[in-house]
Amino acid sequence: MSHPKGNKKMTIADFIRGSFVGQEWVLRNLPFAFYLTVLGLVAIRCSHQADEKIAEIQRKSTELNELESHYLETKSALMQWGMESHVQEKAMERGLVPSRKPPVKIEVKEDE
Repeated sequence: MSHPKGNKKMTIADFIRGSFVGQEWVLRNLPFAFYLTVLGLVAIRCSHQADEKIAEIQRKSTELNELESHYLETKSALMQWGMESHVQEKAMERGLVPSRKPPVKIEVKEDE
């Protein structure tokens, strides 16, 4: 690492001691270093938020699949409960038996 102005070379020992901190070229570039730092922090935060959104999307997708499965199971059970054979079976469990005679239509005549 060489010093930007002059022939003086900076050694690793100078770097470790921090003797370069007070030099003019460091102070002149300090705002740019802060700008790069803030830019890096913003990039890290955006990346973290993107990871959170991906995890949330995966959770919602799993929840949607579970709800869809539950919906299909419930729909299937409802269709079976509505079948005539199932209704007859449940009625027989309660002591009701199907009639052997066909239904008769009852007509009510209104008095004129």
